[in-house]
Amino acid sequence: MPGSGTVDRIRVRLFFQDGDGNIGLEENQTSPPFDTSSAFYYNLWVRYFEKQADSLVEIITLQPYSTRLPNLTPTGQNKILEGTIEYDLDVTQSLSDSVAFSFRIADRDLNLSNEVFSPLLPSER
Repeated sequence: MPGSGTVDRIRVRLFFQDGDGNIGLEENQTSPPFDTSSAFYYNLWVRYFEKQADSLVEIITLQPYSTRLPNLTPTGQNKILEGTIEYDLDVTQSLSDSVAFSFRIADRDLNLSNEVFSPLLPSER
């Protein structure tokens, strides 16, 4: 609510580059490309942290923040892919006045990006 001093959602922008262009999944694609025990439903993995005293503590939520990116593979011969992903994160259930997130992308070959961390963000509870 504007002017109320509360924050319901936080929008993050993630810049990415991929030389193969194999980021994203088709809607019905839930099996990995080879035998593995890794979960393959999500390909943008998000971890959620709340500030408690002087520490950041990872919080496991009932509704995961992780999500599926659609198939972003470019058409044509050049498959190099780069762009920005905008993602809104709901912080209405936060019990802390400050939160943080980490992000990783998995491509279709299950290669993982570096894990990137947000700064400490106000949730103003």
